[in-house]
Amino acid sequence: RGEMNVHRARELLLVVVYISTAACLSPGLLPRSVPANLRAPPAIAGVRRKIKRRAEVETSKGFNPRPKEWAEASAPAPPNAAPGNGQRVEEVTHIDVLALPDEASSLMELRVPASLASPSGYIEIFSSVADEASSALGDDAAFTALVAANRDLLDYRFQYRLTAQGIAATNLGDEVVAAERNKLRDAVVKACLRFDAVFYREVGLAEQRLGQLLGAILNGDKPGPEAMVAAAGAAPQQQLGFWFVTSAAISAWESKLEVPSVAGQAKQKLVELGAVRDALEADSPFMASAGVHILAPLVRAQLTHPLDHVRYGPQAAAAVNAMPALDDEARTRLLRKIGCLREQCSRHAYQAYQPLLAKLAAVYDVMLYGTPKRLEMEEIHAPQRTEFSSGLVDMANQADGNDDVDIELYW
Repeated sequence: RGEMNVHRARELLLVVVYISTAACLSPGLLPRSVPANLRAPPAIAGVRRKIKRRAEVETSKGFNPRPKEWAEASAPAPPNAAPGNGQRVEEVTHIDVLALPDEASSLMELRVPASLASPSGYIEIFSSVADEASSALGDDAAFTALVAANRDLLDYRFQYRLTAQGIAATNLGDEVVAAERNKLRDAVVKACLRFDAVFYREVGLAEQRLGQLLGAILNGDKPGPEAMVAAAGAAPQQQLGFWFVTSAAISAWESKLEVPSVAGQAKQKLVELGAVRDALEADSPFMASAGVHILAPLVRAQLTHPLDHVRYGPQAAAAVNAMPALDDEARTRLLRKIGCLREQCSRHAYQAYQPLLAKLAAVYDVMLYGTPKRLEMEEIHAPQRTEFSSGLVDMANQADGNDDVDIELYW
């Protein structure tokens, strides 16, 4: 394991050098400090870190949700590798990272009906998903199929509301409802981790391939469009991962355009990464194989505010309106893919993937709800307290009671 970690570190070194000023594509290689006023509340950040650690552990153990059907995808040969030049090109197993557990299953039959209306209301969708998930909770096969088909709906909003309802039930003295809500939330989190783990691994491999390509550019090489497309890999899951990582890097650098100290560098990197994206998206066979021919134009607009998906709403609405007409099933498949990629962003380095998450979240909300939606607070009926075990909370409580001083506290 130590030798593998050293080998991986060497391969990722070029990625770190290339985008260290903006964000690190590989988790853990650079500090991911965020300004205090941009940090999520502990309930958000803590859950995200815990989920990410769990996904990393699952993947590091060689986690495979369906070992009989999902073979491990090997990394593709470098762009210049070809038969006859001394390098061996390995055949890669094709994997659908968003597949349903049973290939004979119908997505439209497994989707929660409330999500098929457009636009939909969130409360109706939440109630419908929660009821369906509760009904399937005792049947592992049915629950896994439900999560796979509705992964995009079992997002942070859903888990946040379930947690809040559990806390509210506890505060109101209804321990039975609290236990039911908490049990459902825990089962959803675990099932989502398992579903996301397959593509999580592909993203890590795609980061390495993009690092090799960017390293060649830094060394003065000028790879052509064919070499850039070849670097993406031969299998659909590799190509989707490469496009995903490239789009995340572009969005991360876009978020740095308003930072004076790195604005010039950001513009240069966007030119180089833009050339990679243009080569990928100009290749029709690649786009069809990766399954992003409709999705790609939806996130091409430049990000004007890196961490606020609501401000990306006008660009998202314009892109959705320009999207070709789709039947109900095709639109549902696209919506599910966007939501799954949005949730995948939350599994990786915050500064590197949060800008792309903002784009995907805005497009998703426009398609499902008609407009980007913020996280809605849930009443937890917290009892009044005067004493706290945490010194920080006690200090904040004292500050809130001081009407003479206006203090903004960021958690």
